[in-house]
Amino acid sequence: MAAPRPAAKPRRGTQAVDGLARWFGVRGDRDELMYRQQQYNQTRSQTLKRRSSKVTNNQSRTLDFALDDDGDDSGSDQEYNADKQEHSTTRDPAEGLAHYQWLHEQELQKIVKPGWFGGEVNKRRESVMNIGLSKEQTFHRRESKYKRDTMVQAQLQALPEYRPIFIEVMTLIQVIILIFVIAHAYTEDAMADFGFEDKVVKCTADSSPSCSLFNGTLDLSARRVEGRNPGFGPTPSYLIKLGGKFSPCMREDENIAKAARRQRFLECGPDRDNPCEGTDPNEGYGCCTLSNQNSGMTTNETCGNAGGDWVEQLCDENNIITLRPCCGLDLIGTCEITTEDYCAFSGGTWQADARLCSEVLCLAETCQLLSQDDPPFSGKKDAPNEPDKPAQFYRFIIPVFFHASIGHALFVLLVQVYYGRKMERHVGVLRSVLIYFISGIGGNAIAAIFSPNIVTVGANPSVYGILGVHVVDLFQSWQIIPEPWKELGKLGLVVFVLLMIGTTQYVDNWSHVGGFFFGIVAGIVFIPYITFGKWDLARKRLLLLVCMPLLLLMVIAAFVTFYEIQNTNFCTWCDYLNCIPYSPEMQCAST
Repeated sequence: MAAPRPAAKPRRGTQAVDGLARWFGVRGDRDELMYRQQQYNQTRSQTLKRRSSKVTNNQSRTLDFALDDDGDDSGSDQEYNADKQEHSTTRDPAEGLAHYQWLHEQELQKIVKPGWFGGEVNKRRESVMNIGLSKEQTFHRRESKYKRDTMVQAQLQALPEYRPIFIEVMTLIQVIILIFVIAHAYTEDAMADFGFEDKVVKCTADSSPSCSLFNGTLDLSARRVEGRNPGFGPTPSYLIKLGGKFSPCMREDENIAKAARRQRFLECGPDRDNPCEGTDPNEGYGCCTLSNQNSGMTTNETCGNAGGDWVEQLCDENNIITLRPCCGLDLIGTCEITTEDYCAFSGGTWQADARLCSEVLCLAETCQLLSQDDPPFSGKKDAPNEPDKPAQFYRFIIPVFFHASIGHALFVLLVQVYYGRKMERHVGVLRSVLIYFISGIGGNAIAAIFSPNIVTVGANPSVYGILGVHVVDLFQSWQIIPEPWKELGKLGLVVFVLLMIGTTQYVDNWSHVGGFFFGIVAGIVFIPYITFGKWDLARKRLLLLVCMPLLLLMVIAAFVTFYEIQNTNFCTWCDYLNCIPYSPEMQCAST
């Protein structure tokens, strides 16, 4: 038999590609791989020659060809040594089919052929245990033909095993941040009461602060709603100041702009930037003065009901002004002109330096982070109550690092550690980081589109992205997974339970849905896969080529929709995906 031609030296471009592949963990060192293949062939030939009486002519020719192809006779008498970590790859099954059939029974009885990190390490490899190579899993069970394919086994063993550094470090950071958040919220009196239903506080004669009106009477119909946190955590307004996802702080919201323009229209007057357009002198807001010399800006009708004197002009600051704007009545920056006591009872902030709501920008106070000394944005020059280009884009990323409550964090982080560690062992640190943050940012973007006025925090979208990666990995390796339908059922049950939890009023389910689909597409793009033939290789490569631009298109579409379209009313039933009122006492927050 003629000696085979020596392998050509790979070009620099090929070496660069091989180096990049080794960096991503999908290809081993070429020279090391060839050496391990030679060791394996030589060891197998020695074993078979000792049993030459049972070797057929076809098997002998196959072994002779493998020995001649080694290209180096110096190591022909080397003994097999597992401590040297020889790799166990073989030649194409078409060239040694008889040899592999004869060795099939012996191969199945072994836990694993020595691989990249030695047999002892590979015995505990999850990818090896899952393909049915252990005695415990193969005993009394019918094996798939794909699990018996030596080349498929070689692909699995060639995939390196990583330590889940990123998931462990990320979880540790999130736990530390949770401790600091709970401690700081407790010192700032920003912890919400524990409970599943919002607390409604009604005004009474003994209420402190009181709910007194402009004329000194009590508004016994007044009430305020205090949100409760079922997982023991801060209030929603505090979560916004930490950097939670809240769309009005991240873009020029059309609904808030319309409300600001309506406020300026109602508070029109002759001596201000927004004069009244009509000819009725009683329209707009003017200064109302009571008999006790208390004054404030009201409509003519309201002033008459309070028994005061009304004029069109603004109240003089030298007078005793007891009616001023009150911000913080809700998260989106709604403003009302009230007394200081009534504002305190409602849980707002009284603006002592303003006379009209059209002069203040309540949203800036809501969106101001704890680390910021000044408001993050100001009002427009011709419209002080309308935000001028709010662009807190970092609210897409910051929510991934902290959670709404202790219960929320425990549940999410348990799922993250269990499934995230399994993913990172298979894909490595770099791809885990990409999948984690692509899913997190993408999920928060979807939540910002469909639930703009709901505060979203937590690693939920990233965890759903990890679950999406597991779904992809399951279908990519369907042929070699023991009882794949059972695995799919378990994974589907986890996703379904988490989605049902997301239909409660305290969890944003849109971030879950967005993170899940971003995770599926990112998983197809980034995770390594094994092939079961030419057709399977072509199919998976085609899917990869489709999903690479699809992932980019999804990111672009999400951000364009969020910043430009701002219309989510096309799907009325979609509100039930985020919140379902399971009982009359349960109130779903408006999006």
